[in-house]
Amino acid sequence: MLKTLAILTLFSSISAYTSLAETTDPVGAIVIPLKGDSDNFFSVPFFQPAAFEGVVDSLAGTTFTFSNVSWAEGQFEFEDADSSDPTLTYGLLVMTGANEGAVYKITSNSTSSVTVELINDDLNPIQTEQADGTGFGDIVQIVPFWNLGDLFDGTTLPDQTQIFEYEFNSGGKFKSPTTIYTYYSGLNAWGDGVSPTAVDDSAILE
Repeated sequence: MLKTLAILTLFSSISAYTSLAETTDPVGAIVIPLKGDSDNFFSVPFFQPAAFEGVVDSLAGTTFTFSNVSWAEGQFEFEDADSSDPTLTYGLLVMTGANEGAVYKITSNSTSSVTVELINDDLNPIQTEQADGTGFGDIVQIVPFWNLGDLFDGTTLPDQTQIFEYEFNSGGKFKSPTTIYTYYSGLNAWGDGVSPTAVDDSAILE
């Protein structure tokens, strides 16, 4: 599920620095100028650095299993006590094969597998070592999604800056935003109209 963002009333440009998700380790940066007192549409061009890269050993339903790994249970689960960073939401990014470029939100993980959320997609084309032979399994990465706190960390934002979040999993035009986030400079935090301090960790690219 990919979410598109509209940002309102930003008065300065924003720089995003992170590693580009590739099988090598390139880095990149991009500056996005944003108009003040206006609507601005943009997408986040780079993934955060991968927490894991490997070959799919087997796939059953929506659970991917890997060999030669030993994770903590819940290591890639949002707000899990065993997570390497409980503020992060993780996704499984497919690097090769027919589903290359697809990203699936991770809902749980064991010591050697991750289970993903599947929305209007088909995992059958993904190749595995067990089903397709050694050397033929698809390569995947586990990557953290951007959240509001990380994406705008170190950026000075005007009070009441707003981000509109849209989901395009169904048809229709002129759709209303699913969530409106508002930045409160006095709290140095984002709010969603319900909680003004608890949404900095909300994943905005999933």
